[in-house]
Amino acid sequence: MSDSVVATSPVAPVTRFASSGPEHCLERRPDGVFADPAVLGTTILAAVDSVLRSGRYFTGLNYPVLLKALFDSGPDLPLGPDGVPLVRLADDIVPFNLQRRPLYRAVRIAGAEAEYVFEPVHLGGSDGQPEVPARLDVDEFVADMWLKGIRFGIDIGAVRGAIASGNAGRIVVARRLEPVAGEDANVIEVSEDIHRSNAPRQLANGKLDLMCFQNRFPQVKGGTRLLQKLPPRAGTAGFEISGLRIEPAAPRDLDFSTYAGDGTGIDKGRDGEYLVATRAGFLNVDATTRQISVGDKIVSRDGVSARTTGNLNLTGDYEEFGDVQEKRVIEGTSITVHGNVYGELVSRGGTVRLCANLVGGRATNKAGDIVVDGVASSAHLQALAGTVSLQRAENCVISATRVRIAHAVNCEIIADELHVGRAD
Repeated sequence: MSDSVVATSPVAPVTRFASSGPEHCLERRPDGVFADPAVLGTTILAAVDSVLRSGRYFTGLNYPVLLKALFDSGPDLPLGPDGVPLVRLADDIVPFNLQRRPLYRAVRIAGAEAEYVFEPVHLGGSDGQPEVPARLDVDEFVADMWLKGIRFGIDIGAVRGAIASGNAGRIVVARRLEPVAGEDANVIEVSEDIHRSNAPRQLANGKLDLMCFQNRFPQVKGGTRLLQKLPPRAGTAGFEISGLRIEPAAPRDLDFSTYAGDGTGIDKGRDGEYLVATRAGFLNVDATTRQISVGDKIVSRDGVSARTTGNLNLTGDYEEFGDVQEKRVIEGTSITVHGNVYGELVSRGGTVRLCANLVGGRATNKAGDIVVDGVASSAHLQALAGTVSLQRAENCVISATRVRIAHAVNCEIIADELHVGRAD
């Protein structure tokens, strides 16, 4: 037996426009008019313009797909079975009946909008016959508006509704699409460790100390991610009704490195750009420069009061640029205060240095020196194993191993070694 031959019907080639010229990227198929997805944009725009200016128009036009293909505006194009965008523009391309062209009146363009006056229309009768009522067509309307300079933003729903109602009236048929601004680069927090807790401190017996905060000065471990930079995001372009593109304002970037102080660094990875602690220590934030640093010393610029910090019991060195208010207590090691002190300083060692004045307060150092650059007035100073150095002391009680005072007025002093420049 001989093998049978199965005959296959030849597949009809797809009818295309000329392989050259502006319309080469459009093809007419039995199921519609399609555009080449490889040349979206100006190439297809030139092809559409060529069709409409040659006395033809698209029937069954899919206007959102047209805008996406020409201007990349609107919903994404559907994908074909091969994963390539399917750009079906219309059902067909047909001639624009010359007798129907006069049905479409002039359009009024005012700024960002185009207005059209809908009214009853009639077709002229042939051979002297009277005019007959006619109806506008949405696809013809789009083609006519294109030739009148409106290539974007036609409100197809409004046009279709006006035609269907048959009522006379002026409506807005096209609008400009305003650009959408992008997002500037931003910095966000990515670690809970950098947050202060102003809740009352809980003591070992379960009671709350209302004079102290839970965690006023956070500590972090080395390698902790503190901040993340979110890069700028471009905005979305707008379009005039003429099809002219309106670019959005360019988003602003920022220099993330300006956030990095001592003990921190910038880490760039696949998942983003982060500010990372390069060592363990106390977290300090400069409110003026927004610089974040990590170190052994705690730095505060808010002052010490019931509102800002409460009483402080610290494990490391402390530097305060504000005032220490009355009845506030700072306990720590090596305390430096640049503002005036009206409260109490208690140090376990190192140096207690007051760059301004000690007024009605108390300074105690169990294993180190006390230095006051300003005036000590009505204050108590005690250095159990160190030196108290003062420029001027008035009505103070001073106790230390060594006391050095440039000018003392009405003070009580107990010391193994005393040096007073002037006493009143």
